[in-house]
Amino acid sequence: LSGAGRAYSFAALAARAKAAMGDIDRARFAGRPYPLVATGDVDTVATLLALLELRVPALLLHPRLTAVERDALLADAARAGSVPHADAAAIIHTSGTTGTPRGAVLTRGALLASARASAANLGWEDGDCWLACMPLARVGGLSIVTRCLAARRKVALAEFDAAAFPAQVDAERVTLASLVPTMLARVLDAHPRWTPPAHLRAVLVGGAAAPARLLERAAARGVPVIVTYGLTETCSMVAATPYAERYAAAACGAGRPLPGVEMRVVDGRIEVRGPMRMAGYWGEPPLATDDWFDTGDMGALDARGCLQLHARRGDLIVTGGENVYPAEVERELERCPGVAEAAVFG
Repeated sequence: LSGAGRAYSFAALAARAKAAMGDIDRARFAGRPYPLVATGDVDTVATLLALLELRVPALLLHPRLTAVERDALLADAARAGSVPHADAAAIIHTSGTTGTPRGAVLTRGALLASARASAANLGWEDGDCWLACMPLARVGGLSIVTRCLAARRKVALAEFDAAAFPAQVDAERVTLASLVPTMLARVLDAHPRWTPPAHLRAVLVGGAAAPARLLERAAARGVPVIVTYGLTETCSMVAATPYAERYAAAACGAGRPLPGVEMRVVDGRIEVRGPMRMAGYWGEPPLATDDWFDTGDMGALDARGCLQLHARRGDLIVTGGENVYPAEVERELERCPGVAEAAVFG
């Protein structure tokens, strides 16, 4: 692990985790999650590893939550009581696009299954280093830590800074990085002449629909992009651009379902199941192993088996009895000369 200008071997990190274990009252949190404000620093990672070792689930709290928001989540946690899943590793509250945020219970088995699915597409190489500039309180950041822990590979912690991104990639010899579309756009804007070094073998782009124009810009610069589609409830990505197609990511939409993922579209809504799916929402009845999870997202699987994402849940506009997919309209607007960006809403 590296962070704040220091590097930690696995032995040094284990020592930090062991020290953190001594600060956790295991008896107090037996069956109950440990609230952790997950900042992107070494202490957070050490505490996460300590909780995994103690088999105490982490209740991940975003550092940008206001005091009122944080108190509300903790009050909900108190009401929910113990976590009825012996294998629970983390609880992450969803963004609440369909109402009140709900705590997704992610098990150790689900996180491992997600790591295996990712590795089946990306593979691992000696000397791999994954840049983690995503919040560790979100599944995109947490999954970087768990994937690399399972594979015994390096994580480089960093605050996202578009201006510093190329230097970070060079200094840490980053081979894999995870960004949301806006972050990638800012990097390209800040460095008009930058082309990635040969050791940067993939930039995973997810969290929101990636505009076609952005993917075209990245391809023109030789940026190896893996478009991903995933959710908190599935331990992050369940579909991704095939690794071999990373220099032409736009051709496969939001990617193909990863190995181990079952995906179907029912009445235009994407449903998934597989071993990487959550155990259920905290305080609600658990899901059966073979239950399908309705993502609420709208999409379709094309003849190539690629997922075409039409709208994220909550984004769909219904007007005059017709469904309007904002991303589809935005793509058309962004093709117009003089339009830099577009946002469509009801």
